[in-house]
Amino acid sequence: MVIRRANLADCDAIRTVFYRSIMAIRVTDYTQAHLNAWAAKHNARTLWENKLEQQYFFVAEQSGEILGFISLDTNAWLDLLYVAPQAQRQGVAAKLLEQTEMLASHLNFPQIWVDASVIARDFFIVQGFMLNEVYPKSLGNLTFMNSIMFKYVKNTHA
Repeated sequence: MVIRRANLADCDAIRTVFYRSIMAIRVTDYTQAHLNAWAAKHNARTLWENKLEQQYFFVAEQSGEILGFISLDTNAWLDLLYVAPQAQRQGVAAKLLEQTEMLASHLNFPQIWVDASVIARDFFIVQGFMLNEVYPKSLGNLTFMNSIMFKYVKNTHA
């Protein structure tokens, strides 16, 4: 598996991973209406192109297939971290996060932040993030319980 910077040519594959990873979530964690509303963002191609151009975006790729992706904005927020269903629980997200943490250190960010979903919270805790706040996040007329979390970035330049 290779972690590399994403580019605009990756947009459709990234959108597909986003959609498939959300639709593979167990309905016991969210209602089908929640999943449908969340996944609907995959249709907004211009939004995705803008994110690819404006954020630090990495993909995990194996044999020409994108297995996952992560993005970090210029304010030290992890905006996106998704892994294709067939590649989950194989270390893909951890490798993507590791690459992003190295970038954050290079950019001299003292910490990185994430607005984590219920199902992502445990992953981020295992990766050393600390819980700052749990809050209700609205998407249309639906509410998701999300967590603001942060992690101090190791300074590799000292």
